[in-house]
Order: sequence, then C-alpha cells, then structure tokens
Amino acid sequence: MPLTRRIPRTALVLLAVALILRLGFMAATPGYTPEHDDRGYDRLACGLVVGDGYTRAGPPMRPKACGDGPTGNPTAFRPPGFPMFLAAVYTVSEPLGIDRWQAARVAQAVLGTVVVALLGLVAWQLFGRRTALAAMALGALFPPAIVLGGSLLTETLFCALMLAAIAAALADRRAGGDRRWLVAAGVLCGLVFLTRSNAPALMIPLLLAVAGTGERPRRGGASGRWSRSGPPPGAGAGDGAESVTTRIGRAAALAGIAALVVAPWTIRNAIELDGFAPVSTEAGSALAGTYNDRARNDPRRPGAWRPPARLRELRTTLDPVRRDEPAEQRALLRWSLRYMAEHPGYVASVGARNLWRLSGLAGSDWWQFSGRSLSLPRWTATFSAVGFLAYLVLAVAGAFTAAARSAPRWLWLVPGLMLLSVLFVVGETRLRAPIDPFVVLLAALALTAWRPRSSE
Repeated sequence: MPLTRRIPRTALVLLAVALILRLGFMAATPGYTPEHDDRGYDRLACGLVVGDGYTRAGPPMRPKACGDGPTGNPTAFRPPGFPMFLAAVYTVSEPLGIDRWQAARVAQAVLGTVVVALLGLVAWQLFGRRTALAAMALGALFPPAIVLGGSLLTETLFCALMLAAIAAALADRRAGGDRRWLVAAGVLCGLVFLTRSNAPALMIPLLLAVAGTGERPRRGGASGRWSRSGPPPGAGAGDGAESVTTRIGRAAALAGIAALVVAPWTIRNAIELDGFAPVSTEAGSALAGTYNDRARNDPRRPGAWRPPARLRELRTTLDPVRRDEPAEQRALLRWSLRYMAEHPGYVASVGARNLWRLSGLAGSDWWQFSGRSLSLPRWTATFSAVGFLAYLVLAVAGAFTAAARSAPRWLWLVPGLMLLSVLFVVGETRLRAPIDPFVVLLAALALTAWRPRSSE
C-alpha cells in the first residue's frame, strides 16, 4: 500500500465528525475562563504577543485582548512550545477582534482533529486500513480528548507532535532507512521536547525505532504489518559490523537533530536565567509538591500534588532564592530527593495511588479534583472519566490480540515510559493524555479482531 494512496472518504467523514464534536463541546461549555495551569499558559502567550518576552508574571489578563503591564523576570518554568502556539493564534485573532480564548479553543479543536488523523496514520502504517478507520472512529469519539481539547492546556499539542514523530519513524522503517524521514522524526522529537517536560521519555523508543532493532516490515505485504527478523541470509561478519555501525549512527543522528532543535531555547535560558536549563526548570516544583508532609498526611487525598509556595515547610527553602528560578528549583529538587530517601515507603505509595488514579478507577471525588485544572464545568470530568473506562475495557481486550503482539516492541514502550514519567509525581488524569492514543489504538485492535482481515 503506497504512502500516496488517496485518503478514503470514510476517513474524511470521521475527521469531520471529530471536528464537529470538538466544536460542539466548545459550544456546550460557554464562558470558559482560564483559572489554573491554563491561566499560566495564557499569560506566557500574552507576554510574547505584546513583546514583553517569556517572563514569569506576564501582563494582566483581559477577556478580549492581551493587556500591557509590568512583567516579571525571565522564566523557563514551563516548556515554550504551547505558549508559542497560543501566541501564534492570538497574533492572528486579536487584530480581527476575536476573543483570544475562543480562538484558541477553536485551534485546539482543529489540533484535536489532527491528532485523530495521525492516530489513523499510525494505525494504518502498523495494522492496515480497517484498523486505521476503527482507530479514527474511536479517536473521534474519545471523551477525554474532547474534554481536554476544550481547555488551554499543552496535552493536545503534545499528542499531535508525539504521534507525528512516531509516524515519521515508522515511515523511515518502511522506506528502509530514508534520511528524509529520519530528519523529520528528529525535528518532531525536538519539538516534542519543547512542549512537555517529560517528553524525553519518548526518546528511547524512537532511538530504537530508527536504529532498526531487528524489526522490519514484511516485503510485499499489503497492510504493512510488522515481522521480527534477523539479518538477511548470507550476511557475513563484516555485514553485521557495518549494520551495527549504521544503526548507532542513525540513532545518534536522531538525537543530534532533536538536540539542534532544542539548542536555541537552551542557549536562551543560559543567557536569560544565568544557569543551565535544557528546556524547563519545573522538576523541583513537580516533585516538592508531592513529597512533603502535608501531601503525605492528607487523610482525603494522600500524595496529591499541591503548590510548593503554599507549603509552610518549604518557606525556608524558597525564601533565600526566590528571585533566582534555577536556584529555586534546584533547592526544591534537593529537598524532594532527600524527602524521598527518608520516606521510601511513601514513594511506593505515591506510585501505587497514582496508578489507580490514572486508570480512571479512583472514583468521582478524584475525577472532580483532577478536572479542576481544566477550568471546565464539573460534568465534563465525569463525562471524560466514564468514557475512558469504556475504552479501557476494549483496550485490555485489544492487548491480547495477535495484531498487538505483532507490533514493534518499541511502540508499546512509549506509553510505558510516559506512564513512569508521571507515576511517582502527579496522578491527575489529564497527565495520562500521552498514553490515551495507545488506549484508543488497542481498543481499535479489539474491534477489528472480531472480523477476518483478509479484505484489507
């Protein structure tokens, strides 16, 4: 099946449905106002729009347009990818007199539709046309993605870039090592790094993908399904050595291209912050908000993250370095690591609780608590959680299909590492977003396993 084959009409219909549902959700939740992390992203984007730079405070928020006002010190607390995306949307919408939040939500709906398309592309590359259409149908209807796209949060952009990078890596493998796809995968990987602080978890699977760890597509297969095979017959020791060198070189090239994409931001941080921060400085706050006495002893939601600035036990840690962001975060990181070493049982408890919470099985109280960060009505959290549980049942069934076992192993390493990157930190359900596309993919495999696949 060549890459240039015309897109089926069914796929176009599914994309239209995906967009309509996301715009419909936006209409069903009027009056949206950023109040939590989305407020921070909005302020950063406004700072870029009005020319104040990427600063800690940002201008005062106004509903219709970004306002001028005093700004804080330069920051790298949040990765710049999503604020820059929002700034691009604001730059286009504000001269037209369009409410910037509404414009950004429309852009999120379009981006969510792109995620559905990329999910179909990855499914088609791996499992064929019918599974791709099933994945697109399920992705179009997936409640957590619809809800999450209604808020100004970075996860939708991250999922789009992640799936695009995976699709590029798969295209590279199908082409037998095409440099253009390798470069595309490296660039996309770098953009992923600039979007979320846990993005480096994606690097190991993609390195394995482009290195060609003994997995290649069957020749002559119509669906492009994968098979594991060793070296071709007759390959000698010299061929094997050359192959190893080539694989290492390709992996190094991917990492190098991604590093080049990130390098300008790292240099900016070194100049503006007078410290080394490859992308983001938020690791200290992320850990300190979970590893503290208040979170550990909370009788209602033990281990739930809370802002470090509101914790009395951290005041002496924060006060001496309040104006120095890198130093502040290093101090918080040292605090967190020391606390984890002193309470190893609590670390294990956080991981177990967050696994339960991210699975969607923690119940309504946690759904509502997690949903607050989206600044959306309470009913949306229940809608998202119940919908996810329905998909999870299908995904569990799909995990036992022959098609799932035939996929390259590095593919399933992606959700595993993404889970580990948040499991011992924060259990809010929106942080499961990078794993959700794989839940949808497995659910699609469960559906398509009910029929023979000879027609693909």
